[in-house]
Amino acid sequence: MLSLLLMMVIPAAQPLRAGAASVDITPDPKAFKVWLAGFGRGRQAEFVTDPIAARALVLEGEGGTVALVCADVVGLFDEFTRRVADRLPGMNVVVSATHTHHAPDTLGLWGSGISTGVNPQYLKRVEDACVEAVKGAQGKLRPVIARLGEVEAGDLMKDSRPPQVKMDPLGVLRLEGADGKTACLAVLWHNHPEMINSNHKGVSSDYVGSLVATLGKKYECPVVYLTGAVGGLMSPISQPVKGADGKDLPKNSVEATRRYGEVIAERAMKAVDGSKPVALTPMRLKQREIYLPVDNMLYVAGNQLGTLPRKMFHWSGSVDRPAENGEGQRKALRSRAGVLTLGELQIALVPGEIYPELVLAKVPDPAPAGADFPEAPVEPSLLSQLTAKHRWVLGLAQDEVGYIMPRRQWDAKEPFTYDYKKPPYGEINSLGPDTAPLLLPLYRDLAR
Repeated sequence: MLSLLLMMVIPAAQPLRAGAASVDITPDPKAFKVWLAGFGRGRQAEFVTDPIAARALVLEGEGGTVALVCADVVGLFDEFTRRVADRLPGMNVVVSATHTHHAPDTLGLWGSGISTGVNPQYLKRVEDACVEAVKGAQGKLRPVIARLGEVEAGDLMKDSRPPQVKMDPLGVLRLEGADGKTACLAVLWHNHPEMINSNHKGVSSDYVGSLVATLGKKYECPVVYLTGAVGGLMSPISQPVKGADGKDLPKNSVEATRRYGEVIAERAMKAVDGSKPVALTPMRLKQREIYLPVDNMLYVAGNQLGTLPRKMFHWSGSVDRPAENGEGQRKALRSRAGVLTLGELQIALVPGEIYPELVLAKVPDPAPAGADFPEAPVEPSLLSQLTAKHRWVLGLAQDEVGYIMPRRQWDAKEPFTYDYKKPPYGEINSLGPDTAPLLLPLYRDLAR
C-alpha cells in the first residue's frame, strides 16, 4: 500500500525534448551597402559566396526550456541579446555569434571612414531571425536521448600568439530520437571562422557553412555550430588543406575553406561515433549583470562618434553598478557573465573572445619579459571553477566585449614580449587589462 501511495505522489521525471532550426540572414549586397566585419575597415561586399544563417537549439525538460541561438555574424552586443530574450518569454535564452569574418558588420567597427558599418534594418532582420529560429526549433521539439562526444582537433588550427595554448577538444551533442536516428546535433569548437582571404569581397559563413552542411547531410538532421574560446589567437589562416585528390588547395581560398569545413566535420563524426549518454537535466541558467571599465580609447572615441552603437556608463570601481555621476571618470559598459548547467554538462558563458590560457590554467608564470604588468596575480582559471562532470566554454555569449586576456600578458608598451616590434593585436581589440581580473572570479559563484 505504501509503495502504491509513493507511486501516486512522486511525479515521473520530465523527459528531455529537443529541436533545432535555422533561418537565413544572407544580405543582398546589391540592395544596400554591406560592410564586411572582422578584418580591416571599409571592406564592402560585392556578392554572396555562401549563405549565412541564425541557428537555434532548444532543449526542454526538468528545469524549464533553454534556447541556444548562434548567428553567422562577427558578434552581437548585450542590448541585442537582451531584446531577443525579451521576445521569447518563458525560456532561458543564450545568444551568441560564430564570429565569421565575412558577414555584415553588426557591431559598428568596420564601416567606411569613421562611419558605422551597421545597417539598422539588417540588424533588425538578424534579431527577427534569431527569434524565428528559436520558435522554429521549439515547434520541432521531440523526446530525445542525449549523447556527448569529444575529439581532439588542435592540429586543425594554429595559435598565432605565444605562448602556444590551444583549446581542445571539439565537442558534439547528439540528440537521438526514439527511432534511434539523430534528431539534431550541436557542435562547439574553438577557432576563428576566418580562413577566407581578407581581400575576398563575398558574404560567407567561412568554414561554418560547409561544416554544418556536411554533418547535416551525413546525419539527415539540423546542426547548430557554436564558437568557443578563440582568443590568443586561435586561427585557421594559412592552414594547409588538401583536396579529396590529396593535392594542396590554394591557401585561404574559398575552395580550401569549404574543404576545411568538411575536414572539421569528419573530425566531429569521430566524436559522434564515440559519444556516450549524458544527462542534460536538470537545467539552470544563472547570469550576473556586470559593468566593465573601458580603457580602449578607440572604443570610447567610436562610441562618441556613433560608430560603436552601444550605451556607455561610467566606472564606479565595482562590477555591480555604474557610477551615478561619472564626469571625468573612466567609461564602462554593461555586460553579463553566466553559467548554463545542463545536468552533467556545464557551459561557461563568456561575453567575448577569451584566451585559452585563462580557461586552462596556463597563464605564463613568470610573466614573459616585456609584459606591462609582470607582477599581476594570475586569474582563477575558468574550467577549474565549474563543477559538472563535463565542462564547455561558449564564447561571444550574450555580448561581444573583444579579447579577454591575462593581465600579466598585457603588452601595450615597449619593450614588447617575444621580440615583437609593435603592440600585439589582441590589446587593440580589448576593453583593457582589467577585464579578465574582474570577470574570471565571478564564475565560481555562477557555477554553484
